Amino acid sequence: MKPKTKVIYSPYHRLHIGTGPELPERVEAAWRSLEPEREILEPEKATEEQLLKVHSRDFVKTVKDLDAKAKTLAQYARMLERNRKYMRAVDGTCIVRGSFEAAQYACGATLEAVRGDCEAVFALVRPPGHHSHRSFTHGFCIFNNTCVALESRRKTRVLIVDLDLHFGDGVYFFFRGRKDVQYLSFAFIRLDGKLLRRPSIEKFNSTVSSFDPEILYLIMGYDALDFGYTETSRYFRLLTAILKHAAGRRVIMELSGGYNTKTIGGYVKKSLEILDNAV
Repeated sequence: MKPKTKVIYSPYHRLHIGTGPELPERVEAAWRSLEPEREILEPEKATEEQLLKVHSRDFVKTVKDLDAKAKTLAQYARMLERNRKYMRAVDGTCIVRGSFEAAQYACGATLEAVRGDCEAVFALVRPPGHHSHRSFTHGFCIFNNTCVALESRRKTRVLIVDLDLHFGDGVYFFFRGRKDVQYLSFAFIRLDGKLLRRPSIEKFNSTVSSFDPEILYLIMGYDALDFGYTETSRYFRLLTAILKHAAGRRVIMELSGGYNTKTIGGYVKKSLEILDNAV
């Protein structure tokens, strides 16, 4: 029987070279773990008009200019100093030739996830996006895939559940104060390393009961597993508990952190298995 959860994947992510651990190989490792019978959807790239619903015109232009002009990381570093207000790249956020288009396809994948009729879908994307703000970015992110997607579904009640190691500051600040979108993060730390108090599963259950979301949007970061902040069994028990609320709702998963190419395939495969059984 064909698995219930569909996967959205674009090979254009390879255009973005990345730096440090945020490399094409991590998504390729996850891609290779998928069962042959699982249905794969290939997205179109997001338009600049769609990006501008979330990001400032100056920021989008700066990313595009960096992409067009920086052919090497050395050139990128020099250009970065002239554009520091847009790229807070102390952690290695990288934009070189091809990054702009790759980021458009990442947003295109999440747009496809929310506008399609799939009951359950996993957007296997990079570069990630949950640290990207209206006019600057950091944390390996370029455009905010989550926000670009959900801006196309205004008036739909969406509960974003962030399972990344790091707090998704870009998503949080974009939707803060909105009545149609709520954000609940199970992050352990902020990008600056400050420890956070994580919510209980009871807090999540209460939020679902009171808000009654139409879509559960899960930001799937596996970096807490990579860096030993939690055990594999505990992470997937939490995911299973969250997905007990999947019935009658659409569930969207978006890849975020997770950098160990030896383990990410297994993590994605396990997440898909749990979601298949929940819907």
